[in-house]
Amino acid sequence: MIAFVNNLCQWRVIDVPPAPPATRNLALEIARYNCSLPFANQTVTRLHLPTMQSSHFRNHLLVAMPTLVNEFFSKSVIYVYEHSTQSGAVGFTLNKPLSATVGNVMEHLKIKIQDGTVSEQPVFSGGPVGPDQGFVLHDRMTLPETDPELGVTVSTSREILKDIATGKGPEHFVVTLGYAGWESGQLEEEILKNDWLVVPFRASLLFQTPIAQRWAMAAKSIGVDLSKLSDQVGHG
Repeated sequence: MIAFVNNLCQWRVIDVPPAPPATRNLALEIARYNCSLPFANQTVTRLHLPTMQSSHFRNHLLVAMPTLVNEFFSKSVIYVYEHSTQSGAVGFTLNKPLSATVGNVMEHLKIKIQDGTVSEQPVFSGGPVGPDQGFVLHDRMTLPETDPELGVTVSTSREILKDIATGKGPEHFVVTLGYAGWESGQLEEEILKNDWLVVPFRASLLFQTPIAQRWAMAAKSIGVDLSKLSDQVGHG
């Protein structure tokens, strides 16, 4: 059951696992920036994160290996939005839909939908951190602050939802609640343990591949057939 709570401009989902007790550096930066008020009446259209000195896995996908047994991350596909050896990583899960739809979100925020094609699109659980924060991942538009190295833009502005509702927004988009966060060195350690397969990002995997197929198709994009991998695979 999903419940939205109108607290100023806040909307909240209550069926997503709570954030882990461990504090994530980048997670805190995002929380401070958004002030826990997703889709506020802000003029910004892109998430501003601390300057990164390293971007090893930025703009890549993490594909959960069959050995990764976790209530949330099992068979997940995560878009890595930022990564630094100093500050950790932030990403958004792309294949964990909730029962809420974009139409539900628009209705709650009292945004009238003029483009009927968006109403039934699912809202995704982006990760177990900050499940009361909303984000829109979308293809890049003509924005002066858009980083050309990014595969997608991440927006937190309510204005992006208004544009989507009227058909003036990005051609492709995904709405998420929450995000995934790793502290410094944690993601690298998990990759060394064979928890994740690192895959170059392709927009078609996010915007054109059916949700149920994203896990397998992301791996197949680099020639890996997950169905043929043993759940006991390891480094040996």
